[in-house]
Amino acid sequence: MHEACYSIASLSKFINEKSGVQVFICTDNEKFLSALLPEWIQYVSLTAEQLKAWRGNQDYLHRIKPEMLRFFSSNHPGNILYCDTDTVFLNSPLPLFEEIESGRVVMHRSEGHIHNQGDHPLFIKTSKFLRSYSFPNENVAYDMEMWNAGIMGFNSARRSLFDQILPLLDDLYSKYKRHYMEQVAVSHFFGKLSPLACDDYVFHYWNFKEFRTVLQKFFDEHYGEPFEVWVKDIEKISPVKLIQPKLEFEKLPKWKQELRKIIGQSWDKELLR
Repeated sequence: MHEACYSIASLSKFINEKSGVQVFICTDNEKFLSALLPEWIQYVSLTAEQLKAWRGNQDYLHRIKPEMLRFFSSNHPGNILYCDTDTVFLNSPLPLFEEIESGRVVMHRSEGHIHNQGDHPLFIKTSKFLRSYSFPNENVAYDMEMWNAGIMGFNSARRSLFDQILPLLDDLYSKYKRHYMEQVAVSHFFGKLSPLACDDYVFHYWNFKEFRTVLQKFFDEHYGEPFEVWVKDIEKISPVKLIQPKLEFEKLPKWKQELRKIIGQSWDKELLR
């Protein structure tokens, strides 16, 4: 929930109630969010029963996203830019809406062709699985380009994409139970449309779960303050900056990482104080 609030706060530097852009949050906890966010944010209320149904017969958590986007785009015609909660806006998204209006689809960024990622064990295993995988009327290539699905932009006229994504996703997950099968299915169909990468506009910190601890402390310190007050301090805990020590640490050889942990010089020592 705090991630969503921070993302909206970063967006508010570029978008407000006068921008002509409607901002929606799909949530099962509108009460919590509305207490922290400005009044111009709109909500799509989701029930526990709905979320459970969207997980499908295999109880697959990440199946919720394509179901939600199919639902939302069926009820809200226009140009849609979906973002995960763990995102920060770096620039105005208005140019992205212009690209979507022109017919483009948008995703966060390409993570490369999976058969070329020799140092990425998940991609190696996925490529091996896809070599022997088949699905009616779809050639899901073992050397496909994987796109990060934390951001997806499309016009609602393309909502039938999700009618195609969901059956493929269900079949993939039934045969290879990995949490990222949703991303494989989305990358397959969106990839056919030559997505536009938007990482210059939105920073997606999917690999920085430690930031949740920082957010909790931030909102504890700003408890009871209206949005107009606490939003002024968001740059003090920018995940764009705070993640840098982690990224540098992960570039080190494994033995150096372990040594630093032993001698108390792990990258997160200062972050988590």
